[in-house]
Amino acid sequence: MVSSRLVSPLILALCVAAAGLPTPTHAQQVVASDCNLDFTNTYNQGDAVCVTGDLDYVPPNKIFGEAYIYVIPLDSDNPFADVSMGGPNYIIGSGGGGSFIDEYVWLPPLKAGQYEFVIDNHPFYIDDMADFDPNKDLRTGLAFSVSNAPIVFSVDSNKIKAAALLALDEANALETLADALELIEKLKGELEKSLKDEAKDALLEALCEELEIECATDYNSWVLSKGADIIRNLAESQQKHFKAIIADPPDPNFKAVVGLDFAEVKTIGFPWTPVADRTIPARLHAMSQQLALQGLAYQAMVPSIEKVQGATQAGDNLWSLLHAEKLRAYSALAVSAGDAMIAEADGLAAALEGTGKLELGLALAEYNGWIDEVKQNGLDEGDRNHLRSFGFDEAQIDQGAAAFAARPLLIDDPNLGNILKHVRGNFTTMKAALQDLDTQAEKVRAENAQTALRPGPKLLPGAPPMGAKVGVASKLAADAEHFDPEAMLAYAWDLDLDGQFDDGSMPTVDYVPTAPGAQIVAVKVSDGTYNDVGFIVVPVTISNAPPEVTLEAPDDKAPFADVGEMIAFHVEATDKDGDPLTFTWTVDGQAPSDGPDLAFTMPDELAHRVRVVIADDDQYSPDIELTKVVRASKWIPDGGETTTGEPTTGNETGSATDSTDGTGGTGTGGDDDTANTPTEGSAGSAGSAGSAGESTDATGSSGDSGSQAGDGGCGCRGDAPGGASLLALALLALRRRQR
Repeated sequence: MVSSRLVSPLILALCVAAAGLPTPTHAQQVVASDCNLDFTNTYNQGDAVCVTGDLDYVPPNKIFGEAYIYVIPLDSDNPFADVSMGGPNYIIGSGGGGSFIDEYVWLPPLKAGQYEFVIDNHPFYIDDMADFDPNKDLRTGLAFSVSNAPIVFSVDSNKIKAAALLALDEANALETLADALELIEKLKGELEKSLKDEAKDALLEALCEELEIECATDYNSWVLSKGADIIRNLAESQQKHFKAIIADPPDPNFKAVVGLDFAEVKTIGFPWTPVADRTIPARLHAMSQQLALQGLAYQAMVPSIEKVQGATQAGDNLWSLLHAEKLRAYSALAVSAGDAMIAEADGLAAALEGTGKLELGLALAEYNGWIDEVKQNGLDEGDRNHLRSFGFDEAQIDQGAAAFAARPLLIDDPNLGNILKHVRGNFTTMKAALQDLDTQAEKVRAENAQTALRPGPKLLPGAPPMGAKVGVASKLAADAEHFDPEAMLAYAWDLDLDGQFDDGSMPTVDYVPTAPGAQIVAVKVSDGTYNDVGFIVVPVTISNAPPEVTLEAPDDKAPFADVGEMIAFHVEATDKDGDPLTFTWTVDGQAPSDGPDLAFTMPDELAHRVRVVIADDDQYSPDIELTKVVRASKWIPDGGETTTGEPTTGNETGSATDSTDGTGGTGTGGDDDTANTPTEGSAGSAGSAGSAGESTDATGSSGDSGSQAGDGGCGCRGDAPGGASLLALALLALRRRQR
């Protein structure tokens, strides 16, 4: 626009002085005014902004000083990133010697933020493609502000706080019931065990967990314990997140966007791979991954709520906008992960319908009665001797007993049906509140998007790749929006979830998943001053199955031996993919042998841990890890002897016909894409209890070896189908919640 408003040098100097602004020392200088010769640093969104000052540089063949005036965000990297309506203003200083000007440069509507002027003299950036010359084309150094508009909408977190109170109860119940998962398969074949022996075995396993010591395992119990540990730890994690939601206050330190924090789920072991190609562990791991994604969403959602409330209280349009965007992304991730988790739970229930595993539980009154009895009377001498036989000293046994005494009572029968009920309840309690939170956040975002200038980039994560497989590289991509089309944007990726964005520096990156299921990565974009962060959820399928144990000998997890007696250990395994298998044995941490067999000679009357690791040649396929404990014969109950049963296969005969995976999403997580429902073979029936001095064989789950009764016999094998399993479950509740 051509100048038609003139002011004298004296008037300009007086106005600048009256406004408290620094008097220009350079011959060429401009400042902001309200277009009525009033100099001010602050404007409302309905005001017009003028530039007042002088232009000294006269282009070739011109008479007056002329220049382009740019209005840019304060300290913008690009001096020509004009944000005013219609772009930069061409000003002619027609006032004579000083070429004084007083011109409109920005008409309403203005956007909230801080700005400065840039004078572009000949040769011009637009017309002549000239670079910025700091010695000639000047930034004025005099900033002005457009004030925030009144904010109408904010986020009310009362509804989600109320929902979190209810969801906390579900998480508490889920943690307690997770201790029952390991027994779902085991109980089906071990109902013939005596009450006392079942109690001792379970107490031992619980104490091993409490003291973080390797315990005796068979293949079935090892597979199921992996899923139980994950569920238990995730339930504890959910409790912390719900408590944080309940207690969140507004955060006055709101000038930073909130990203996902992977430290907690990495500590638990995310991402996980099922250690067996079976329906139960595969579905439980898929549910666990979706629970982990929910936990990530809750953990980031809480500070986002606090910061958007703090920005609202401060009347800051820009940061209200930025945190509302993040709050929408995290609430959407929680919802999509929850929906996928419910689909996995429903698929598992359908696969187990009619097998008896959903209802395989114990009477609640009996269970809680046993807990009260142990709390009142402690462990008897037989229990303590059983633990001593595994090498635990008195202090360790007391520590385990004290931990057990502090455990809560169960509120439900410990069966898989109730586990799934609390998995569903954990999310359905929260879903309506999450959707309400998303609606509120969208109102905040929409309002402030109209009033605030966004000076930094807005990240646009790309869609997840289709058909991603473990160990195979897939392309991930991200893009960004910026008010300045010439802004230099830097991308950074966190693919290994270590919190460091050091796994890629381009808009695209090669991603090699290390585990199947719903995997998540983080990405960041920066313009040098402002950052934005986001995530991509990638659905990944397994490419190589783990080994499967088919036979263990001896079948006793903790056999007895005299000093000098030799025990022949033997394992057999298969691999679905035909991969070669290696067998690595250790005894008390030392590596004496490779191959499927180990001959162990009892050297003394101490407990010795014999461990075997079975691995295929795929780096992403989990290894099988089994531990047997050889005990001194002096610890045989009642001074008798036991006989070891025949080797058993002990594992499920069925396998999943198809696996499931959660379909990923961009920024907001993914939906569950359920394939054909897996079918699972039922475990074999248990062998009947042996007569005195005999051992029996079982196909599938192991049968019980008979023991000598009476004089010189153990007397510990009897028929107690209900109570035995009850005691096992009760004592398993002592298992440490989180390593």
